[in-house]
Amino acid sequence: MTRLKVLDISGNVLTSLSPTSFRNSTALEALYMGSHKLSQVPSGLWSGLRNLQELDFRGRLITNSSRVPADAFAHLGSLKTLYLRADQIMALPAQAIADLSQLQALHLWYGDLTDMPNTALATFINLKELNIESTQTTSMKRGTFDGMISLEAIAIKNNQIAELDPELFESTVGLKVRLCACLL
Repeated sequence: MTRLKVLDISGNVLTSLSPTSFRNSTALEALYMGSHKLSQVPSGLWSGLRNLQELDFRGRLITNSSRVPADAFAHLGSLKTLYLRADQIMALPAQAIADLSQLQALHLWYGDLTDMPNTALATFINLKELNIESTQTTSMKRGTFDGMISLEAIAIKNNQIAELDPELFESTVGLKVRLCACLL
């Protein structure tokens, strides 16, 4: 599979993958893994995907913990778009997404994500689009978008946010679209 550029394995009943599953998929640019039943992401799973630019991971990232593993997205330094269904994820620690410095679009959908620490998004200087939709996010604090100098669009829809900090969007100089249909 050294020449394969797109792989869609969505809608299958995969329950596990070997750490070497994508080892020889060095040319892969897009990987679609939606609606799977994986219970964990094995360490090193993405190590052969040095050219991957788009990852659709709309299945369960974890099942027995509310935290994303620290190395869940290791080796994905060229990734530009990430679709992540947030089932059972209550927190997105900064170290889990630290390798994603080239990310331009982040989509977090549906689930139990309640905690979005300021530091989690700080490394995304190339991020242009952020979508946090239908999670259980209850607040976003001042500084959440600090350092995100390329940010153009934010969608924070259908969450549990009761109020927004008046200075939340202060550092988003280039922001063109501000969408929020929260429970305000």
